[in-house]
Amino acid sequence: MFNVGTCTLTHQARDGSKHHPVDIPRLGLGVWQIPDGGECRDVVLQAFDVGYRHIDTAQIYGNESDVGEAIAQSDLSRSDMFITTKLWRTEGLDGDISRKMCEQSITRLGLDHVDLFLVHAPTNPVEKRHEVWEIMEGLLEDGLARSIGVSNFARKHLVSLAEKANLLPCTNQIELHPFASQPAVVLASLEHGALPTAYSPLQRALSLDNEILCTQASRLGCTTAQLLIAWGLHHGWISIPKTTDSRRLVENLAAHAIQLDEVALASLASLEEGGFTGTDPETRE
Repeated sequence: MFNVGTCTLTHQARDGSKHHPVDIPRLGLGVWQIPDGGECRDVVLQAFDVGYRHIDTAQIYGNESDVGEAIAQSDLSRSDMFITTKLWRTEGLDGDISRKMCEQSITRLGLDHVDLFLVHAPTNPVEKRHEVWEIMEGLLEDGLARSIGVSNFARKHLVSLAEKANLLPCTNQIELHPFASQPAVVLASLEHGALPTAYSPLQRALSLDNEILCTQASRLGCTTAQLLIAWGLHHGWISIPKTTDSRRLVENLAAHAIQLDEVALASLASLEEGGFTGTDPETRE
């Protein structure tokens, strides 16, 4: 079994002190677009079997129940797993309903708490964003989440959140790969104590046959997918590639062992093109 290593998430208070440290596996499995009804359950069980311990789901994915079934059927102890889910957009909903949505996620997962609860995207207006974050802080205080964070936040969203937050997010989950390296968002995240988490680190497989990627992967003796995952890990970020293929589950997990040299890093840096497959956080209100 692979040992992918862990890093520590913390929540920065107004005075700069760090709180609620939680260790998270640096490489996990994202389950976006893996259907509920058994398929997602089976993929997660395979992932557990080959060494994954970090699973990333969300309310909007519609597969929290399948992840919960995999958790229940696995031989792993709960303490060996790291489970992340996300609160979907709550514009127009009052705080009680948003809190209930979080509790329902935990129930669908068959758990009494999650390891990380994220706000899936910035909520508007700003006052609503503050209200949602207060709900997340309540989950942390009540033991329903061991850590809390955000996703798809740009600097402006982090700055506005910090105006009212008692504790800042421990991570900011964003699309992150050499084709869209988001240096400004990465810097803003780190300045606010939020470790970047790379979703879609493979750019949804759109460029796996890119000539530069292929050249460097061949030179380093790895696949282009492994090279992209290793790039994020090299920078100290968390990475959550998605696959349903049993061979690629193992392949992706093995990316942690790939060491990138200066030649590879320079080549990958040349790929930057703002190549988002989703929404650029800077364009969100």
